[in-house]
Amino acid sequence: MARGPSRERFAGIKRALVAAAPKPAVDAYQTLRSLDAAAIRSWLDRRAEGKRAGDFPLPGLVRMTSVAGTANANWFLEGGQLAFRGLIEALGAYGSEGMGRVGEGERPSVLDFGCGCGRVARYWGREYPQIRFLGCDYDRNAVEWCTRNLPFGHFFVNRMDPPLNLDDESISFAYALSVFTHLPEALQRPWLDELVRVVKPGALVYFTTHGDAYLDQLSQEERRTYLSGELVVRRATAGGTNACGAYHPSAYVRHAMCRRVEVVAHLPEGAAGNPRQDVWIARKPSSPAAPSAG
Repeated sequence: MARGPSRERFAGIKRALVAAAPKPAVDAYQTLRSLDAAAIRSWLDRRAEGKRAGDFPLPGLVRMTSVAGTANANWFLEGGQLAFRGLIEALGAYGSEGMGRVGEGERPSVLDFGCGCGRVARYWGREYPQIRFLGCDYDRNAVEWCTRNLPFGHFFVNRMDPPLNLDDESISFAYALSVFTHLPEALQRPWLDELVRVVKPGALVYFTTHGDAYLDQLSQEERRTYLSGELVVRRATAGGTNACGAYHPSAYVRHAMCRRVEVVAHLPEGAAGNPRQDVWIARKPSSPAAPSAG
């Protein structure tokens, strides 16, 4: 009797189909996987609360899932606020050229690279509306949603590869939350270099990665590659979606990515709004002669 495909082979086929699917289809698939009565109830409740409080609107279930990995509105809002607090704490601890004391002095500019549907952006608009806020994403639908619903910021679409349509040294602080975690290797260094290009000398670039905490998710072969200091990327052809996963050894981040910046902090599993992800905080040198990371 002929046997059907094994469970492992079936799982591999499913992963391949997800990797080959367009982003809207991947987002819809992941939403259905995480959708249950509790998620729907949380979305309805939090949407009603937001309307009563005059808060920014809550995105739809598919948009939320595409950036938060779950259809649960409670985590979308709470995780976004935790991530925002992490950014503010980093600014307080290390400072970023042009930011001053957040919200005081000159009008600083903040860039949310990979803003999605404003999971973190909404808190800048709520607490520091005087800041010049910019958000970008390659997902046009997400950018259009932000433009309609988050009027405090300027949102624009970027391509999958650099450059950004921004002037050199025009940004006071840039961050990328769970973005490098979903990029193929060919885009890792170019995008970090691009963020460094647009920030001012002395400014911070804050980003998160999948670090050692994710070793248990890697195969034996992937683990060997990771432990040798090389980047591991799954389903690179699905770059820019949650179907693509990149795993960053600290040596790779320091030596392959952070060539033009000084690493001022590495916080393993420090991304409260993106649980288990590592936080990296890097500073653009104040002058060409300043030391780079090594």
